[in-house]
Amino acid sequence: ALVFGGGHVVLPLLEKEVVPAGWVSRESFMAGYGAAQAVPGPLFTFAGYLGAMAKGISGAVIATVAIFLPAYLLIVGALPYWSILRQKPAVQGALTG
Repeated sequence: ALVFGGGHVVLPLLEKEVVPAGWVSRESFMAGYGAAQAVPGPLFTFAGYLGAMAKGISGAVIATVAIFLPAYLLIVGALPYWSILRQKPAVQGALTG
């Protein structure tokens, strides 16, 4: 799904899924959110934290891979067509803009 407004937009939805399910407590959820705010970079670090709180190191690895995998799959899916796309004037204009 596309998210407009950054990762903060999905935090209430995420909390409603992981806290009542018992994966993490509300306090742990808020502590992780605070820690994610303290480090530079996107809120994706919060996914690794939630995975670690739910299932330990293996959960952290799974959550981190799962949060980044769609972007990599998009790149792998588009890469074969990139040489064709970049020759089109409309795409060149969009990239220049």
